[in-house]
Amino acid sequence: SFGKLFKIYNVAVGGWNTERSTMVLHYDLLPEEMANPDIIINAHSTNEMHQNTIKEAQERNQSHWDAAFFMTQTFIRTVLKTKCMHRVDDEHHVDDDPPPLLL
Repeated sequence: SFGKLFKIYNVAVGGWNTERSTMVLHYDLLPEEMANPDIIINAHSTNEMHQNTIKEAQERNQSHWDAAFFMTQTFIRTVLKTKCMHRVDDEHHVDDDPPPLLL
């Protein structure tokens, strides 16, 4: 059973794209028990193709490819620097934990 080796938290929200998930990390909206993950899987690929994402790209004068690339790049940078990924407790300090592995 995987539960004995590690915990899996699925925080997927139907219809969200990478841009929405970036905001969750940036504003530290994950529940406390999900702090300091070892691995984060960004699997928004089909939602990046959603017509709303394409429309938002057009409104920004971006190609769809450029918008998807920018959203993914921003997500990665947010994960690597966001304080919610490195909460401090009595035993750990920010510098003690490496950033999560991104898949």
